[in-house]
Amino acid sequence: MVLLQEELIKRNELDEVSKITKHLINQKNEQELRNNFDPDNYIKEELEAGESIENIKFKLKTMGIDMFDIIKKEQSQENIILNYIESKKLEGESKETIDNDLKENFNVDSNYLNEIKNKLREKGKKNTTIGIVLLVVSILINIFLLTKGRISIPAILLFGLGIWKLVQGEHQLRKN
Repeated sequence: MVLLQEELIKRNELDEVSKITKHLINQKNEQELRNNFDPDNYIKEELEAGESIENIKFKLKTMGIDMFDIIKKEQSQENIILNYIESKKLEGESKETIDNDLKENFNVDSNYLNEIKNKLREKGKKNTTIGIVLLVVSILINIFLLTKGRISIPAILLFGLGIWKLVQGEHQLRKN
């Protein structure tokens, strides 16, 4: 770019040189914004300003930021933290020791940790409820069909799915 600018100066095309310089400065500023950009604050500000989620998503996409990457990154960090907590509990560590380790190793404060635990608890409750409902529905379908001398494979699969969701929900509740 510098060589191009020098050549344009030799040809006395100063307008073109200024356009290139402005482009380079804007490109540098955009890169700095991307590096220092906090999507959570941006999204909160836009929502408070009354922007729709689709418009916010479009604006982020034009900035080169993918919302799904942000969500995946947050979820993977939450999963790493929860797995760390679970492994420390299995080792017999105390709650205070685990909290101190999280602050040192993951830079996590107690509010964020409580938020993650509440999310996991809610997921566990939902999965347990879904599992119970699936079990009850599949049992009712099987009882109804057995009175007619039939067996339903989808109802049996539904029963298995119910057990799986119930176990998954209980496991999530026990992690807390």
